[in-house]
Amino acid sequence: GTGGGVTAEPSYVTHDLSPHDCFLILASDGVWDVVTEQQAQELVLASSALSTTEAAEKLVQMAIHNGTRDNVSALLIRF
Repeated sequence: GTGGGVTAEPSYVTHDLSPHDCFLILASDGVWDVVTEQQAQELVLASSALSTTEAAEKLVQMAIHNGTRDNVSALLIRF
């Protein structure tokens, strides 16, 4: 039968950008399963001196440290 697992249907939200938006995080569920939006935001804001690649790597490392059992990937775009 059909069970859980991989789906071809992505989950997403739309958001109209405002002048207050500073960055966008695109990350896999392996990140979001163990890192809250608040934790990710705080990490990115605290990593402003780092490159976007370095900050995204820190986010991935946070997910691994928090015990994710899924694949992890993250992309950070700053505006």
